[in-house]
Amino acid sequence: MACYRLRCEVQHYDWGSRSALPELLGAPAPSAEPWAELWLGAHARAPSQVLVGSTWRSLRAWIEDRPAAVLGARVAERFGAQLPFLLKVLAVERPLSLQVHPDAARAALGYAAEEAARIPLDSPERCYPDPNPKPELVCALGPFEALCGFRPAREIRADAEALGARCFAAVLARVPPRASPGEILARLLRLPEGERRAIAAELAARAADGAGDDARLAWLARLHEAFPGDVACAAPLLLHHVRLAAGEALHLRPGDLHGYLRGTALELMASSDDVLRAGLTRKHVDPEALLAALNPEPAAPPRVAPAGGEPGEQVYAAPTEWFRLGLLRPEPGAPLALEVRRGAEVLLCLEGAGELRASDAPEAVSFRRGEALFVAGETPRYEVRGAAQLARASSGL
Repeated sequence: MACYRLRCEVQHYDWGSRSALPELLGAPAPSAEPWAELWLGAHARAPSQVLVGSTWRSLRAWIEDRPAAVLGARVAERFGAQLPFLLKVLAVERPLSLQVHPDAARAALGYAAEEAARIPLDSPERCYPDPNPKPELVCALGPFEALCGFRPAREIRADAEALGARCFAAVLARVPPRASPGEILARLLRLPEGERRAIAAELAARAADGAGDDARLAWLARLHEAFPGDVACAAPLLLHHVRLAAGEALHLRPGDLHGYLRGTALELMASSDDVLRAGLTRKHVDPEALLAALNPEPAAPPRVAPAGGEPGEQVYAAPTEWFRLGLLRPEPGAPLALEVRRGAEVLLCLEGAGELRASDAPEAVSFRRGEALFVAGETPRYEVRGAAQLARASSGL
């Protein structure tokens, strides 16, 4: 076992960019359709292909054939015959849905219930296409904006008063003074449709009048323009507006309400596609399922600062066994010698070019910007040479 090339799938959603991913992958840009996500992993929905000898085959099937050798014995013992993480590159041109992801218990129960109901895995009504939880970490590759972490309820009430949003203020008046911001969201989502639409329109109009330099109000108006009548456009009042520069990151736990607004970023998560949506989307929305999974209390934006890992590596620590993200920066004449400590790894070259030589392989494998490699779990160590930046994903064991 050693190092193998990967061929990975692109997801084409309407919120994607026509330039960011094509440019990363060396494809013609701008593209004819939006390129939203590049998936690197073995999730059943879009498993990568791995070059074994001279044959391309499904990474998922290859893992299932030889889990201990491909994943590493410790990863296979803990997670079975599945790669526990999924690495993505997001290219966000338009805002994503307001959403949360389930924890392990809720994911297992939701998946079992939808299987028992015989809802097809590819059905748009499906919330739980797999039984895994979905913590995630997003690391900006350039300017990136997000909404996450509930603001204190007192700040939400103060904003409603300052805006002069009478309909919204009337809803807040019916919520107990000490209620959590999650309870405010629940009250909004459970209103009759006509009242939800009226509040959304009022908030958008007041925000457009008073936005000025306030990015939160500007986003509220933009969200309503994209999704008119959707009360989830109030999200910039409920959540912190976060700007990330390249190399800055957020760690989102299951149950953390969030929405990504624009920019390009790495997203590393447990190997799951379970999503519970509140709005700002044309996909399936299930407010009650989202509210049941929600962390309702106020919280600061969950920023993660990089720390030193192995020489030449910056690590974004996340308290999960499902994944670990590092950024590697080999320089000319200064190769990086790296240990494979956490089982199988996925590497993606973000900038530059170089080569990787595994300790148990006779030949080096070259790479350049946009190319991905898979390091098998039984490989003890490898060396990276060149002038490049690579994302390094592994389990968090």
